[in-house]
Amino acid sequence: QELLTTIDGIVDAAQNRSQFLESAAWDYIAKLRRAAPNQIVVAGDSAGGGLTIALLLCLREAGLPLPAAAVCLSPWFDLALTGRSMETNCHSDYLNSAILHASATMYLANHDVRNPLVSPLYADLRGLPPMLIQVGTAEMLQDDGRRFAARANAAGVDVTLEEYAGMVHVWHFTYLVEPRARQAVHSIGQFVASKV
Repeated sequence: QELLTTIDGIVDAAQNRSQFLESAAWDYIAKLRRAAPNQIVVAGDSAGGGLTIALLLCLREAGLPLPAAAVCLSPWFDLALTGRSMETNCHSDYLNSAILHASATMYLANHDVRNPLVSPLYADLRGLPPMLIQVGTAEMLQDDGRRFAARANAAGVDVTLEEYAGMVHVWHFTYLVEPRARQAVHSIGQFVASKV
């Protein structure tokens, strides 16, 4: 019952009944039963990068201990799709505007596109744990990572932004054939090891 109350507190504090966010909160709280928060790192790619930050925001609002760090790979932080790279990188990435707009519409339901829990770019980021953000210079969501990192830095968050030349959205999946994917994964490992 205490666990249910905690989950409800997180979701109610957020005023967002996203099943994805609720599931992430459950997973995190379950991990707290097995490990200290300073031994946990949360991570996600693409929309999962935005969900990672939304989880941190909810945990902070609920007064729960935050993890040691967060990792966001090619994160989607702005469902309003206002980044300049949406246009400048539209011919170099495998994503396209139609897919992103349709995905945003489905996820938003009746929420404001600038609700910090669906678009963390617009959140108050004070007090969040250290984070690593990786973006490719050829991806449409490059500016989501750049703008978020700038805002996090301005809010006093220890944020590291890594930009990989010529890489597309979540290029990490090319690990077996792309040296820059292996470089990115190695960097993630170093970052995590330095925080836990």
